[in-house]
Amino acid sequence: MKIISFIILFLFNAQLNAQLKDKPASQTIFNSNKEIQIAGKMKNYNPANDPRFIRLRTYNIAGRSKDTAVFINKNGIFSVRLFQPFEGDIAVLYDDKYVTLYAQPGEKINLEIDGSKLKAEQNPVPAITLSGKSAVLSKTIIDFQANLGKQKFKNEPDWNDKIQRDKQFADIRISRMKEELSFLNEYTQQHKIQNTTFETWATNDLMYNAGFDIVFFTFAGKLNTSLADQQLIELLKDIPLFKKTALKNSSYYNFLYLLSQDIMIIININPMYTNDKKQNGYNPVPVYLNKSDDYFTGITKQLMYYHIYLLSSQKNRDYLLDRFNTNISDSYLKKLFSAAKENSVKIFEPYDIVKKLQEYKADDSLKVRLINIFNTEKGNYIFADFWADWCMPCMHEMPLYPKLIEQFKNSPITFLFFAIETPDEKATAIKNKYGIDAKFITLNNNEARIMNNVLQFSSYPGHFIVRPNSILVDNGIYGITSGDELNKNIIDKIQKYLSAEK
Repeated sequence: MKIISFIILFLFNAQLNAQLKDKPASQTIFNSNKEIQIAGKMKNYNPANDPRFIRLRTYNIAGRSKDTAVFINKNGIFSVRLFQPFEGDIAVLYDDKYVTLYAQPGEKINLEIDGSKLKAEQNPVPAITLSGKSAVLSKTIIDFQANLGKQKFKNEPDWNDKIQRDKQFADIRISRMKEELSFLNEYTQQHKIQNTTFETWATNDLMYNAGFDIVFFTFAGKLNTSLADQQLIELLKDIPLFKKTALKNSSYYNFLYLLSQDIMIIININPMYTNDKKQNGYNPVPVYLNKSDDYFTGITKQLMYYHIYLLSSQKNRDYLLDRFNTNISDSYLKKLFSAAKENSVKIFEPYDIVKKLQEYKADDSLKVRLINIFNTEKGNYIFADFWADWCMPCMHEMPLYPKLIEQFKNSPITFLFFAIETPDEKATAIKNKYGIDAKFITLNNNEARIMNNVLQFSSYPGHFIVRPNSILVDNGIYGITSGDELNKNIIDKIQKYLSAEK
């Protein structure tokens, strides 16, 4: 009997060991390496008049978007490989049109766009030909969003009314969301859509865009010092903090990232958390993490921990590395977490902008003006601001630039303002309105895309410091304001570079 038991135990252990051997040591629910391949063609393409770049927008698990500007050759052909850590939506931006596609990691997508139809049609569907695993789903999403945009809804949140209470705004936004979900239900029935992936994705997209708006409004242009974390979560009572299917929506990651920011702000500015912070040596990070433990579980909790690490100061967060390591178990998230730790101490490697522009794969005619701009200023430092009149953070900075420029009026530094998608007359009007004594340069769309790629940024405003001889030395300037005042750290940073040259 003992021999039989031993044999059974031996066989069981052997089978278990074989299973463990085949099973990866670490697992992830995210895509960690498969790329999306897009081969594209612009029909009836005229390189003399049409934009020379098309942008593809992907998202990371912090909800941040990345625009990849892809050069279109004279025959209208373009191709690109993109990485996104989850199956779900990506976006195509061409001229002033924005189209959402659905993509799976490893998918090969053939995309054909008729630019003239895209400009003329309200619904982009007739202008786009797609093939690939998700082609039918993408077409349905494009058609649905075009029809949704034409609808008139009863509930319309008023973003300009800062006096209204958070609950009032949230109630109106939730009512609007319910109207949109009702329209989605009518749309699927009318078009006899059997694809449950579409209905699930669209439902989550509407839901978490509403959640994002509610979370955003709580601190939109106001200092909400009395808001508590429980009240914020209560505003979201109709929006689940976690849905497994929402992991295929960029809007969900964007919502979670902003929610983590709001919770951190609340703990920092509401006096009711003073004792909690005091008990932790006035380090707020343990309090942020405790709140994450209260509201989130599983992968959502891991995402919140990752966001908190990204958003916290290095000194405060590194004190709790063991807690972050223990709670972040998904292998892809662990990889990102490790990269974030390394990047916090990594020094930016300067490079020659002119050389990068010369080497960039695009027609020379598109680059020559940009090269000349930087060559003209080779003897000076350059503070470059990439801005737009439609960008609220950009316009918030403009009134403070005369004060910043005045600080360096006798220094060898040139301030260059590169206007993006902003007409010459508007750029000049803004320069004159705020009395900014500096060079304003309006970039066309092709030039803007080239600078996005060469400087590796896609959101505005973008600030950069360039040393004499066109060497980019700093791409980590995130804003010149501190509240409504000039950020002293910016002055110190510029002064540091100028002093190093002496």
